[in-house]
Amino acid sequence: MNLPIVQSIMNGALRPHHLLVETTVEGKKCCIQYIYTHFKELIRKDSEIYMNSQKVYNVEDLVPYKQIANVFANIPHNLDALEAIFLKHLSQYASFDFVNEQPLCLKVIGTEQNYTEITETYFAPNVDFKLREPKTPVEKFYVGIVKAEAERIKLALMNYAKISESDIDTHGEIKQLLKVIRNYICDCVNKDIDKTLFSKYLSKELTEAELLQYDNDYSLYPVFKSLLIKLYYEIVIMFKEILKDDDYIQFEEMMYECQDRYPSDDERLAYTTAILIQNAQLAIKHNNEIKPILLEIYNIMGNQTDNKTLLNTIVALENYVFMNLNNIDIPDFKDLFDNEVNDIMKKYKDDLQTSNKDKTNPRELLEIYEAEADALSFFSENLFNANSVPRQLLAFINVQIELCKKNISSTFLPITTKTISQKNIKPKLSKRNVNDIMNAVRKRLDFFSGYNLKNEKIMKDEDYNTLIELIECFIVSKEIPSLPKKMNPNLMLSYIRYTFYLLWNDINLNNPLRNSWVEFLHAVFDFKDTQPTTTSRKFSEQPKNYDNDIKHMIQNKK
Repeated sequence: MNLPIVQSIMNGALRPHHLLVETTVEGKKCCIQYIYTHFKELIRKDSEIYMNSQKVYNVEDLVPYKQIANVFANIPHNLDALEAIFLKHLSQYASFDFVNEQPLCLKVIGTEQNYTEITETYFAPNVDFKLREPKTPVEKFYVGIVKAEAERIKLALMNYAKISESDIDTHGEIKQLLKVIRNYICDCVNKDIDKTLFSKYLSKELTEAELLQYDNDYSLYPVFKSLLIKLYYEIVIMFKEILKDDDYIQFEEMMYECQDRYPSDDERLAYTTAILIQNAQLAIKHNNEIKPILLEIYNIMGNQTDNKTLLNTIVALENYVFMNLNNIDIPDFKDLFDNEVNDIMKKYKDDLQTSNKDKTNPRELLEIYEAEADALSFFSENLFNANSVPRQLLAFINVQIELCKKNISSTFLPITTKTISQKNIKPKLSKRNVNDIMNAVRKRLDFFSGYNLKNEKIMKDEDYNTLIELIECFIVSKEIPSLPKKMNPNLMLSYIRYTFYLLWNDINLNNPLRNSWVEFLHAVFDFKDTQPTTTSRKFSEQPKNYDNDIKHMIQNKK
């Protein structure tokens, strides 16, 4: 299996430091390739560039960089479709032979082979080196086609393994490919010193300092090198089930060989993260021990709080641990961080409340809830914004514990401390009605769990979950909560007030009454010096730019 795009970049028509020189051969004008190593020989005259008095055209004039770059900006994750794009747009610059890459299934000819089915994980291995974004169409072109070739080769290897059904054949193909990739990485190291230019707008001879700056800004070989190292170890991670440690170069050794230094903390973290995400998915797939992997991920999570893939992996693992402990059927990995898993939380919570509905002694309830919290203590020790089922339940239980402590000498259920006097109370809401209402509540308040216009987290996830619980208790019991500490979201109070006015309209409930919602707001949120009468008077008053701002916050959350 070959890398025709990389081959062309290193030694073929796509070499980034190829120029065409206009000259005369046998009395006819033609263009020949000129490989240059020094910019000082280049001079611009009007819109043309000359080298040693000969007219020079940058390869940029011949390759439609911008158009092809746009094609490869969004590639399909299907082998046949991807190969078709390569053939259509790059066949004149590289030699493709996809047909001969197809393996032979030895079972067809009656030869049995050991076969390990390679697990296709939901999150494909991604060694994220945080490479800078391309600055020019040329850079975008080269980065795009190399990334596309990396995706193609991984799809092709997976296809090879499926068709061949032979560990020996697949293992041999991967080992050979890893050697090829390593050789190209070494080529990149050797070519780092080449001076490459991707602009035809050079207006003067360059000083040594300018030459060095140009090389730092425009040399693509360091980028190629990083992309190839990334591909090398993503293949290793994908096929770790059939590879041995001596089949590939260890990460630190490779980085020292290529960079003349050991990997940086960020590079090491990127590699470790990719391994752990893959291990987590395989552990769930094969029902292996989860907690050690979780603890390892917790250790690296602190530096990657913006890594959504890692956060979703934590949610999946925590839900898996919880469901396993409670003998709940385990869904597929991707379903473990889906919203549908919240049905488990609702059932657990409903069962907990049902079993305790006849208990009126806060001390007794406190003991029960503290025992439930102890059972979930594993998750309380690792405080990340992971919206897993056990963390949501723990947030709910902690609210109940605080309410019990607040009302330790009372003789009623510790949900709230103040009962609203209501007239013309409607019949008790059915479970279905409550579910419908709470869906509307979550829809209206969903942006509270996201980020404000300053990209600040509006509420901690556990606070948001607590808020939803308090609203549900308020709607069902008509009781105003009493919290040990009021909430103080990163959101203007006028926005909170008007959002709850819209919520009151959404659910179309006259009971609790409008003024009761105002009381609820002041009980839950820190309205500082604002009086309830002021909030009541301005309850329906829409703040300036509210619609626009909320729209941006919702988009920011996606």
